[in-house]
Amino acid sequence: SGVYFLDPKSSIYIERAENEFLVKSLEGVFPYSEKFNIFDSLYDSNLRVYLQPYKDSVALDITKTPTRAYIIYWEDWFSENKKGKLLVFDLTENLNSEEINEIDLAFLPRSISVDSNGIIVVLGIKNEDEFIIYKSSDEGKTWSEFATNDPFENPSGWMGEIKINPFDNNEIMITSWNGNIFFVKNSEITSPYLPYDSSKNILNLPFSIAYDDQTPNTIYVGSTQGFFYSEDHGETWKEFNDCLFSEDIRVIIPRGDKIFIGTWGSGNAVILKEKLV
Repeated sequence: SGVYFLDPKSSIYIERAENEFLVKSLEGVFPYSEKFNIFDSLYDSNLRVYLQPYKDSVALDITKTPTRAYIIYWEDWFSENKKGKLLVFDLTENLNSEEINEIDLAFLPRSISVDSNGIIVVLGIKNEDEFIIYKSSDEGKTWSEFATNDPFENPSGWMGEIKINPFDNNEIMITSWNGNIFFVKNSEITSPYLPYDSSKNILNLPFSIAYDDQTPNTIYVGSTQGFFYSEDHGETWKEFNDCLFSEDIRVIIPRGDKIFIGTWGSGNAVILKEKLV
C-alpha cells in the first residue's frame, strides 16, 4: 500500500514515495489525540483497554488507492454520556479535516475490521455491559447486529480483536478474555481448543488473530504463550516460537509468503510461511 503504521498507539505513520520513506503525523486530526496523552503514564488496565487509539481501533483497506482508513473512538471520554464515532478517510499526503467523514454510532466501539469488499465489522458495547458485533456494508452509514455476546457465559465478554474471513465474509473470528477465540457464522458461535501449556503460570490471552491472506482455513493466533497456527480451521494446532525473543505476541500480519510478528517489548519478527510446514 505504501503506508506503514508505526506504534499502533501513535498517530505517526510512514509513507513510501518512490525510493524515499516519509515520516508523517496525523496529530490534531483526531479528537482523541490529546486525551490519550492524559492517560499515557497510567497502567490501569480497565482504563487502557478502552483507550483510543490502539491497534484494534484502526482498520486499513489496502485494496483501495489511496489506502482507506477506518478509525473508531469514544467522544466525551470523561462524560457519562459517551458516544461512539467512526472516522472514514483516505490516507492522502495532505490530509485535512474536511476530507474526513465522521459518523455517529449508536454504540461504543471496541474494535474494527474491514475486508476487501468494504464490509465493516465492529465489536461494540451497548448498555455498558452488552457486547455486540455490528456489521455494515455501506461505509458505516447503517448497521445490523451480527451477533450478541457469546454462548459460553463468559463474564468478561469478548475481548476485542476481530477479523473477517477473507474467503467468506459471513464468518468472523474474535478473541475473548477467557483465553479462547470464537468463530461467528450464521448466528452460530464455536470455539476451537487452543493448546496452551497449563504448567506455565501466566494468564493465557490471545492478543492477536489473523486469517491467512492466501490459503483458506489457515489461521494464526498470537497469545501470551506464543504463536500458534492451524491449517484446518482450528481443528488442530501447531506452535511456532523458533527465534522469537518473546512469546508474548501482540500483532500478526500475514502478507504473501511472509508473516509479520509484533511482540510485547521484544521487537518484530518475520516468519516465512514455508518454514511453518
